[in-house]
Amino acid sequence: MVQLLPFTSFTARVLGKKIKLISQVTCPTAPLKISGTGNPPFLKTAPAPLNSQLLDVVAGLALCAMMVLHQENLSPFAWIIFEGGTTMMPLMAVNWLNDWPIGLKLNTELSKFCSQTFAVIISSWNYWLHGVLGVAFHGLPYIGLFGASTLSAFAVDVLQVATLHLHMCYIIATTVVYGLRLSTSTLWNLFQGKCYNKLRNRTDKWPYEMDHLVLGTIFFTLVTFLMPTVLIYYVFFFCIDNILHVSFSTFDRYC
Repeated sequence: MVQLLPFTSFTARVLGKKIKLISQVTCPTAPLKISGTGNPPFLKTAPAPLNSQLLDVVAGLALCAMMVLHQENLSPFAWIIFEGGTTMMPLMAVNWLNDWPIGLKLNTELSKFCSQTFAVIISSWNYWLHGVLGVAFHGLPYIGLFGASTLSAFAVDVLQVATLHLHMCYIIATTVVYGLRLSTSTLWNLFQGKCYNKLRNRTDKWPYEMDHLVLGTIFFTLVTFLMPTVLIYYVFFFCIDNILHVSFSTFDRYC
C-alpha cells in the first residue's frame, strides 16, 4: 500500500546549511583552514567554505539581475513550461488513454470515469496553481539574493508543489489497484474452497454454499474485466511518479 511522501523543503535545507556555516565562521570552535594561494587576493584571507558561499551569492545576484531585467519575457515562458508539463501533457495523456491506446480495448464506462476523475483533479490543481505560482514567479528573482543554490532549491520546491497533484493521482490509482488485487485474492480462495483465518494468520478450508460460489463467480468476473483498465492508468501515473521521485532524489543528493 502506498504512503504519502513527506514534503522536503530544499530551500529550508540550503538556508539551514548557510546559517550553520555563518555561525561556524563567526563563532568558530576549531581552527579554520585558510584557502590556498590559487584564489584571488580579496579571497585569500577568507575560509575556503566561505569563498564558495561568496561565489554562490555572486552567481545568485547575477541571475537575480537577469531575471529582473527580463521578467516580462521570462514569466510567460516559465508559466507555459509549468502549465504544459504539469497540466496540459497529463490531460492529453489521460484523454489518450481513454481512446483505447495501442489498440487496447478497455472498459469504456470505467475508462471514461477514470479519465474524468483524473482530469478534474489535474484541472482543479491547475486552477489553484495560477495564484500560487504567480506569487512564486514574482518572488523568484529576490530569492537569488541568498545565492544561486538557494534559487535552485526554491525552483525545485515550486516544482514539487506544482506536481503534487500527479502524486495524488498515483496514490488514488494505487489504492484502487490494491483493492482489486485484494478482492481477486479473496475470490480465488473462495473458488478453492478456502478462507483466510485471521486468528491463526493462515488459509484454511471452508465449506461454502452454492449461493456463495455463484456470487463469488459474478464478482470475480467483474474484477477480471475491470482490472486491465485500472492497470493502464496505474502504470501511467506510476511512471510519472517515479520519474519525479528520481529527479528530486538526484537533486537531494547534491543539495
